[in-house]
Amino acid sequence: MAPQPPPPKPITVQTHGISPLAYKLSQQLPTPPFDKLEPSPESLRRQPTRRAKRKSKFTKEQDQMIIDLKKAGKSWVEIAELANVGTFLAARNRYQVLIGQQGGGSNDCGPEDVMELRNVVDQGELEKIRYLVREFEKSTGKAVDQKQLRELLRYLFWKNPGFFDVDEAYLEELVRLQSRNT
Repeated sequence: MAPQPPPPKPITVQTHGISPLAYKLSQQLPTPPFDKLEPSPESLRRQPTRRAKRKSKFTKEQDQMIIDLKKAGKSWVEIAELANVGTFLAARNRYQVLIGQQGGGSNDCGPEDVMELRNVVDQGELEKIRYLVREFEKSTGKAVDQKQLRELLRYLFWKNPGFFDVDEAYLEELVRLQSRNT
């Protein structure tokens, strides 16, 4: 049996020379997980769709059936037959309109959507870190866990926010938006 190579060494991060811009931003931005934060009152207001509504040839029941059947994994042919909407193309096109891929969307956005988005963002952040860990280990051969990688990213950001396309204009816009919401 061939000898095993030694395990890769973990990375270490030096934390001197922090950018003043990064420090200012750190005082303004919330950090994940976002499910611990309360959404702003403005984001919880129901926001109606902006398009003028025309009378649809589809009923609300048909619309809901198309969405439910698609979520259940049915084919467009089956959906068209079960929802009684004509052709599979009509079913597919209506589905795309309902989910917003065509025609700008037809669903209102409300508080429950904001809460769901908050959860989705948290899950996305976790998956992003897992992906970055895998790719970092693959490309460097260095063993790193999620916490270490977050620290490395934080260090890179604190050293030079411009590396992440963040500048003073970003901070000014953030402060302006936050003052408008208070």
